Amino acid sequence: MFELEPMVGKMLLRMVGGMPSGWVVALAFFQFALLLGYGLACVLGRLPMWLHLLAVGLLLLAGLVMLPPFIPETIIDHDGWPESVSIFLALAYSLTIPFVALAALSPTLQRLFGAGQPKGHSPYFLFAASNLGSLVGLLAYPLWIERVIGLSQQAFMWRSAYIALVIMVCLCCALLPRVAASALRAHFAPVLQDITWRQRILWMLLAFVPSSLMIGVTSYVTLDSSLFPLVAIMPLALYLLTFIIAFARRSSLLPVWLLYAHPLSIALLVFLLVVQPFEVGVGYGYAFIPILPFFLTALLCHFQLAKTRPTTDQLTAYYFWIACGGAMGGVFNIFVAPLVFALPLEFVLVALASCFMHPGLDLRRHPSKKFIACLLILAAVSIIILRLFVHKGHTGCVLFSSLAVCGSLICISRSPRGLAAAALVLLAIVFGMRDDARPVTVERNFFGIARVFDYSDARSTTRVLYNGSQVHSLEIIRPNYERAPAGFFSPNGALSDIMNLPSMNEIGIIGLGAGGILCYTAPNREFTAYEINPVVVKIAREQFDYIRNCGEPTMRVGDARRLLDEDKEKKYDILAFDVFSSDSLPVHLLTKEAFQIYLNRLTPEGVIAFHSYSHYYDLNQPFGHLAQVFDLHVLAKAYVPATPKEQVLWGNVRWRPLPWTVFTRSEAVVTNLKAHGWQDLPRPNDAPVWTDDFTDSFSAIKYP
Repeated sequence: MFELEPMVGKMLLRMVGGMPSGWVVALAFFQFALLLGYGLACVLGRLPMWLHLLAVGLLLLAGLVMLPPFIPETIIDHDGWPESVSIFLALAYSLTIPFVALAALSPTLQRLFGAGQPKGHSPYFLFAASNLGSLVGLLAYPLWIERVIGLSQQAFMWRSAYIALVIMVCLCCALLPRVAASALRAHFAPVLQDITWRQRILWMLLAFVPSSLMIGVTSYVTLDSSLFPLVAIMPLALYLLTFIIAFARRSSLLPVWLLYAHPLSIALLVFLLVVQPFEVGVGYGYAFIPILPFFLTALLCHFQLAKTRPTTDQLTAYYFWIACGGAMGGVFNIFVAPLVFALPLEFVLVALASCFMHPGLDLRRHPSKKFIACLLILAAVSIIILRLFVHKGHTGCVLFSSLAVCGSLICISRSPRGLAAAALVLLAIVFGMRDDARPVTVERNFFGIARVFDYSDARSTTRVLYNGSQVHSLEIIRPNYERAPAGFFSPNGALSDIMNLPSMNEIGIIGLGAGGILCYTAPNREFTAYEINPVVVKIAREQFDYIRNCGEPTMRVGDARRLLDEDKEKKYDILAFDVFSSDSLPVHLLTKEAFQIYLNRLTPEGVIAFHSYSHYYDLNQPFGHLAQVFDLHVLAKAYVPATPKEQVLWGNVRWRPLPWTVFTRSEAVVTNLKAHGWQDLPRPNDAPVWTDDFTDSFSAIKYP
């Protein structure tokens, strides 16, 4: 099962425009399919043992119809259903039967094992063992399988492993004569333990919270991540690890350190949100801040699940209610939260809800209610001071206020429920205040979170579009610098060398941003913009002036690669790609098949230009391999702020000197660009070229 999940996530990348949200939706689908499998095992658990095993075996055989695993690209409806719903339905159409069969198999075999053992011999250690196997399979994918085997070969190998599993299940049937005769004769399992609805709801809640946090933290870390699937699977791997630790432990007592560490980690998370309430995503240096409370909360909940596990006769029902809570977590994060919250607040709110499931600390050591109230007042006043002075350069006030808030939260964390209540009050103050740090607008959808901020000083005001957590585009709105684009679209930058090449009339823009590139107007020049995110198009028209002042392009909304392939009659002199969102890598736009599409849309003297940079990858490698395969010239030039005004602007918005990389067949273009300081890219190593079937992102990682 856990070899299939990252494989399917990678299959989805090209179909959803490289968006990590596709993987998050896949996680929700797998939680739902797990629920179906456990529900089936629960129903079959009321049948005789041989009939239960036979039914699961037949379902495994039926799953062969859907193998090897494959998702038809045409089945994803990009124009009808919302993207998340469309992907969920496509996965259901392609993978439901084999995945549900695999999910039903684990509790089935545990029931078989338990029925053949002496009384009191629990099969629950097999739950820890199966999760350990899942963890090994999950980590093996990015560290080995992805690096040496293409997707199509992976799918066929997975089918072979599935067939081998069916054969092993048949061998398990040979164990049936050893099972107690009374268990075989029973048409209904004897009810040895009555399970109340209160217990069922508790199991669901204890499963809901870790599942929701796992999907939430995956969204956090993949927002700026290009290391898919290595980074994307880490929250899922930690989620499995907490199951292993909780169910492999013989003692049912919660570790004392966990009781204290859990609320402290949530206090740290709340402090981060108070200091940076409108930030989204985390850099790798701060990734531990959301990961730590997720891991500790999941461990706390799973310990309590293990502590309340029923006797073997209720094993399948127990797993069903756990899976029900897990599926509810996926539905909440994927389909409900984006409609309710413009920012990813669901992660923090669910983490705070876990405080009410905390079994509690030593009451004699709890702070009194009066002391908590005083700390809350101190924290509230400190937050107000912090928000008022954070962007005004008063470092002393900011530092003192931050320490006061952090210290107050740490003290209050000795009462987990008090921490949750206090945090809700503090967050209400933060998000209710009107200050200079508030964004002009925030929009959230399947493709990410777009935010617009205004940054002002005595001389100018700059409007900045953030796509994810990094700057995407900007415009100087005071004083009015007419139609001159700012940032690395500046006329002083590398882009101007490309746009000033002779006879460049048909321009294709992939990644609209705020639309600054539209201001490189010229006689007979026409622009066509390809933008996957309709929210970005809306923001460019409503919050920025480039489109109004420089002209409306022909707008094509959708995945650029798919639309370029459809626009067979178009020919472009320049294809300008501005698609590197945050630090993520749009792998599906850098494959051999993708470049063949671009070259089919390019004039003989045309250029393909990438606005490209990655903190974690040496893009010279994939770029160099593509140039070799198609016999192209490839050159690069970095943008460096040329004037004092641009240097100040760069510092105000944490701008980065991102280079432009150009591919062309034309010797004349190469000569022209080299005269303006462009340089040939270094020769790449011997790693294979990236294709839709095979990408080895590890080969391009930058090492210190």
